[in-house]
Amino acid sequence: MAVRIVINGVTVYYGAHKALDGVTVEFRPGEVAAVLGPNGSGKTTLLRTILKVLKPRVGAVYIGERDVRLLKESDIARVIGYMPQSIDVKFPLRVWEAVALGRKPHVAWSLSEGDVQIIRGAMKLAGVEQFADRHLYELSGGELQRVMLARVLAQRPRVLLLDEPLNNLDPRYQLWFIGLVRELTKREGLTTVAVLHDLNLALRFADRAVLMKDGKIHAVGQLQEVITPQNIEAVFGVRAEVVKNPVPYVVLLETL
Repeated sequence: MAVRIVINGVTVYYGAHKALDGVTVEFRPGEVAAVLGPNGSGKTTLLRTILKVLKPRVGAVYIGERDVRLLKESDIARVIGYMPQSIDVKFPLRVWEAVALGRKPHVAWSLSEGDVQIIRGAMKLAGVEQFADRHLYELSGGELQRVMLARVLAQRPRVLLLDEPLNNLDPRYQLWFIGLVRELTKREGLTTVAVLHDLNLALRFADRAVLMKDGKIHAVGQLQEVITPQNIEAVFGVRAEVVKNPVPYVVLLETL
């Protein structure tokens, strides 16, 4: 079942600070959307608002046709897989146990044989089956990122929310990661939203881009419409060129 995310006029506060300011945007099935912007522009806040971790003071978020305010956290978890920037690895979980937590929204008591097969399949997709018996704190940052991806995939979500998912991954695994997520998004009709910092990886990874600044959407649309020298200068304060040779890429020139 395809699920779209609609954010309609959402304003969110952290205390007296306005973190999102009248944000309206839609994320569609079968597309990877890159959310871009400088630190503090509201990217992670946007994901946390979709997840109902933060509640808008104004506006509404819809998962499919349902207002997120009317959904239980367990309902959201059955639809949305969320990969945060980092996790606490102090708790002595093994990799198998961490990935198995992805089945929690779907399991009443104990794992069925079907659940076990889903967990194994997710670990194989993420390339972490060889780590099954290791503790999380024994893993490198990149290995841990792949385990977190496996946990998300074990949820069998219809929506992927990925917050800086390429953190700690070396170049090989960055390309592997974006290739896998793109393939799954297209094949399964997922709605994928990824917060990214690297403009060139966004150009390779995404179908659409959402460019944010100061809690507002500065630009949204196809990549070539959004990732332009003018927008990069306005949002990041950096002069840049966008070269097409033959795939577009950004060359950062100097700060303003």
